[in-house]
Amino acid sequence: EGNLVGDFLGSRAFIGRLDRKILEEGVTQFGLPFSEILKGTEFTVDSIMNAHEDRPELEAFLEIHLEQGPVLEAEDISIGIVDRIAGKNHWLCTMLGKASHAGTTPFELRHDAFVGLSDFTLKATQHVATHHYGSMVTIGKVIVFPGAFSIIPGRADFSLDFRSTSKDTLEAMVKSLLEMAEEVAATRGLEFLYKIIDTTEPTPVAGRITDLLSVECRKLGYSNMTLPSGAGHDAQIIATVTDSGMIFIPCEDGI
Repeated sequence: EGNLVGDFLGSRAFIGRLDRKILEEGVTQFGLPFSEILKGTEFTVDSIMNAHEDRPELEAFLEIHLEQGPVLEAEDISIGIVDRIAGKNHWLCTMLGKASHAGTTPFELRHDAFVGLSDFTLKATQHVATHHYGSMVTIGKVIVFPGAFSIIPGRADFSLDFRSTSKDTLEAMVKSLLEMAEEVAATRGLEFLYKIIDTTEPTPVAGRITDLLSVECRKLGYSNMTLPSGAGHDAQIIATVTDSGMIFIPCEDGI
């Protein structure tokens, strides 16, 4: 699922829908070309791109996974039957301002990239929580430049992750958050830049699989509930070629 370059590399290769450029031109978060990493393995770009040729015919696909959340444990439920999987957007973003001295630059003359990022973070979180209940936005990684005690940050690089189980909601979030970031930047004398790293559409789970899982849970005496997956999974990629389903099992403290 999560990989050094992009998401779902394995499942996309498995179904023959992997972009060759990811393998040939992708650069990892550590700054290493993915093609260089392959040289130390038994794999090649061609072998990965051709992996789907040996794939058997699929009747269906079932993925068993930790919930990665607290719901099943809190409800004391044994089995989670996933009925839909959230789509997501991953962006790498920058608030670009001007570095200046922390002691000699008045507030009204500052172009503080980190303050702009902080303002955007609060507004984006409040907006999604209020207007798109059940959807999520997260800024999980921030790098501030130049990163010194006495210098106002002139640049803040950050990741932006937003996801929803509704395609319409996800599209609305993209539009509103982009407008919000640009408005915050303009108000504070900054420039907002972004690059789309990966996108995945929301995916419904095959009804015949959720129905079958529900019946079998009752037969075997397992408590169960239906719930969405906010995390992305291989099942949603493989759902493009066959009926796909998921079982969640509880995990302590949602980890």
